[in-house]
Parts: sequence; structure tokens; C-alpha cells
Amino acid sequence: EGTVHIIYAMLEHPILSLHELNISRLQPGVQRVLLLRPDTPSPALPRDVRTLEVLAPDVIIPTQETTYWCHIYQLPPNMPKNHIVMVT
Repeated sequence: EGTVHIIYAMLEHPILSLHELNISRLQPGVQRVLLLRPDTPSPALPRDVRTLEVLAPDVIIPTQETTYWCHIYQLPPNMPKNHIVMVT
């Protein structure tokens, strides 16, 4: 259990591979999150909260202190701007 820094970037247009990334044109951001142990129960969410699952495909997190991992995930095109209220 501990604080994790998630570094992210938003793209102007979809790309097909990481080789197409132009780092100078990214809109970067950093978010600090506290990851919880799996035995921590999830709180009940209000009925009007919409959910979206973003899963990491076949990722094994090593035991070393720092891990860098990258995955491109495209949100649905009709998805409005939202706030994240919970990560599990």
C-alpha cells in the first residue's frame, strides 16, 4: 500500500502504435493516487454514477520499487468530460 504517481498524456488524434508518438505535442499530466490492498471493500456509489472499466492486458507488476509501464487506451468517442471518483 502506498502512493503512486500516474503519469499520463492525451493525444490530439488516435495512433496505431507507440512509434507514432510525437512527445513534444502531448498534453501531459500527473496524478498522485493511493492504491489500496485488495481486501479493502469498495464503497457504494450513487445510482447516477456511470462506470467504465479500463483493464491492463496481461500485465505482471514486478516486485521492484519503481515500475514504468505504458498502454494506449482510447475512450469512447461520445464520452463527455468526467471526473474519476474511484479506482479499484
